[in-house]
Amino acid sequence: AAESWEPIFTRMTAVLAERGGDAARWECLSADLTRPLGSEENRHLSAHSDLDVAIFSYILTETRGKWENLVVELITMPRSRPRLFLFAEPTPWMLFRLIELVRDATGNAFEKERDYCWLDSSFGTGDAEQNVNARQGP
Repeated sequence: AAESWEPIFTRMTAVLAERGGDAARWECLSADLTRPLGSEENRHLSAHSDLDVAIFSYILTETRGKWENLVVELITMPRSRPRLFLFAEPTPWMLFRLIELVRDATGNAFEKERDYCWLDSSFGTGDAEQNVNARQGP
């Protein structure tokens, strides 16, 4: 699945360079989401604490409930500048669980628009549709 992101990042890198942006460096990393960050299978991720963007596509659903420790560890990993996590999931309930876990792990209120933005097929349709299943809108 990681290979499918390559054309997107290649084009994004070119667009950033065309617009005078810094040279972007990207790489696709694999992980075993069912194992902790310090495990042998995931030790290589610790060396990437400088990552700016992390994309998880359907992986929370595929590993249902087994992803919680590793994902929270990655999100709360100390860092000097903000980073972006993108979760593309087919159903919203995993994302609600993610928000709850991060809020509990950090001890801070996890606020919409400050800490996260909800983008899905209901984006731009108003509150009525986004309130279904307790969705948080943009």
